[in-house]
Amino acid sequence: MQNRRGFTQLGNRVIEVEYNRTRLRKHPVYGYVTPVETRALTAQDLAPAA
Repeated sequence: MQNRRGFTQLGNRVIEVEYNRTRLRKHPVYGYVTPVETRALTAQDLAPAA
């Protein structure tokens, strides 16, 4: 049972780290970008103007 739990946790980690960083989704403003790119673009938009 311990091995099964370990493999499940490993599978969840792979999905969260690898898949969610690379999959594309369509953002209404930015177009097709990854979730990581969406967060970076949103942070740039929210930064105060110099």
